[in-house]
Amino acid sequence: MRQMIGAWLTFAVFSLIFAVSAWTTPNANGHLQQSSLETQCENSSFLSISARTRTRETAPHLELLLRDSSGRVQGQGVRVGEIPMSRYAEIVQLPRDPQKSRALAIEVCNAEVGLYEIEIKEKGTEPYVLDVTASGEGQNIQSMFLHHIARNGVTRRYRFVFRRDNASAILRWLDENGEERMKIENYDW
Repeated sequence: MRQMIGAWLTFAVFSLIFAVSAWTTPNANGHLQQSSLETQCENSSFLSISARTRTRETAPHLELLLRDSSGRVQGQGVRVGEIPMSRYAEIVQLPRDPQKSRALAIEVCNAEVGLYEIEIKEKGTEPYVLDVTASGEGQNIQSMFLHHIARNGVTRRYRFVFRRDNASAILRWLDENGEERMKIENYDW
């Protein structure tokens, strides 16, 4: 019973942090610009799938969707994110420079280890970077990047695995055969 109450309180506090940290003015895409959740997940694992343009002054014209190993989703078109302690938003990655650090992101606090799938629907034609970043319960941070030039109407899908070794995060792309790779394709730019 105590564990259930503790879990509910954690969820309630986390939801309150989300509400307090959000800016009240939506951007042109209807997303609220928010600071990254990373600073609010200090004592737990953190997973971020973000997309940014070269200049970082605007978020790219994309739709992101993330599916975890349990089949739960978060992202564009999902009314209520199914992945616990997650959100989809346009974020400001560097609060000290909000005009030069905008990205579209799916962020997960207390991310579960396992297989994840990313779906990217490209709605524009600009270059963008897809950044998958994870941290363990410590200061260890690992990132994987893909550089693309968007082609309006194209949908891309990628799979990766997130593991922890003690408090360290480990990320690996999965190729079409399910084999782990550090790099799965050449950059477009």
